[in-house]
Amino acid sequence: MRIMGIAAAIAVTFGAGACTVSIDEASVFPAVPFNTQLAAEAGAPIVDEKAFGSEAAWAGVWRSRAARGGMPETVAPYIAAKVEHGRSAAAPGGLAWTTFTREAPNGVLIARCGGNATTRQMSGYKYAAMAVPYGDVLLFDYPGYGETGGEATAERFSAMRGELAALIREKAAGRKIVLWGHSLGGLVCSEISALLPETSGIIIETSARNAAEVAREWTPWYAAPFVRIEIAEGLRGFDSANVLKGFKAPVLVMGAEKDETLPVSLARSLGKALKAESVDAAYVEFKGGGHSNLILQPDFAPTIAAFFQRATGS
Repeated sequence: MRIMGIAAAIAVTFGAGACTVSIDEASVFPAVPFNTQLAAEAGAPIVDEKAFGSEAAWAGVWRSRAARGGMPETVAPYIAAKVEHGRSAAAPGGLAWTTFTREAPNGVLIARCGGNATTRQMSGYKYAAMAVPYGDVLLFDYPGYGETGGEATAERFSAMRGELAALIREKAAGRKIVLWGHSLGGLVCSEISALLPETSGIIIETSARNAAEVAREWTPWYAAPFVRIEIAEGLRGFDSANVLKGFKAPVLVMGAEKDETLPVSLARSLGKALKAESVDAAYVEFKGGGHSNLILQPDFAPTIAAFFQRATGS
């Protein structure tokens, strides 16, 4: 979510003597376009997707990103994967998707739901590299994002649920399903799980329970008694804890102590709320982690590996 924009709006309206802050869909769904020039230069829809084609390319891309602080210094073992792109025909401007299918057969499909400013093109490599050690990976662009058509609105996101659930079930083809959502994607994956009762586990990474908690967290303490927050009606229904009531499979909530986008208190609140609903939820907090760099933390890989062992036995 573009929380910094919400925080700035609160400060400005309060300073001007106003006492109401509105959070609209444009703040939550800032559509990110597909960069055709970048795709032409990269020769592929996803930047650095070549890394999955050979061990030399894998190591080269990893080291290049590590030098810029985007990946751990130690190169992870190479996992060969076939990369395929497509588009769902379930609706006009259907979801653009990508699968990373490992050479060695496996029994898990991991559907990754990205943050609100991410696309397959720009974030696909990292999302896939984080997940491919544990199964095949499915990525997709949100409505109005990347190569997916339509408008980036709460109504279209809600309509997307059925389309996405059908796509995930089709690609899983009977295998175990794990949903992994980052930031806004935590809410998206939670919503999708209601249509996929066979889901074996959910990972919610540096996310929040709902927009109301985000807004309250970003309201300056001195302004809180005077500010009334209005949330667009289409956004009010998104609540991860509510939708996961009764979810039987394991859930892993990951918070980052140094998260400057969604403060760690939001992840803590979500973990607590899930446990209160008797969900099999574990909360793990990364002391040195930020909003999008958990992969750099030394305890990240063991945490993820332990979760997949518990959820899928792999």
